[in-house]
Amino acid sequence: MGTRTFLESEVQNLASRPDLYLKMVALDPTAPTPEEHASKSVTKLRYMQFREQQSSTCSLGFRIEAMKVNIAYKYFKYSS
Repeated sequence: MGTRTFLESEVQNLASRPDLYLKMVALDPTAPTPEEHASKSVTKLRYMQFREQQSSTCSLGFRIEAMKVNIAYKYFKYSS
């Protein structure tokens, strides 16, 4: 049993995407490999694995999207 949060079809898509590279760099400039920096693109699989590492999916096996505090909702987004 694993904690993958994306579809098998996304694993087989090997097209490099510059838009996902920009999103990755915006979150963590040190995350892309030297090859990804050189091509300025990453695959969707690589990006999805990166995002999973940033969420509670990796450590807890499920993702926490929001929590209720004093009748208000707090939405979580990764920030450095």
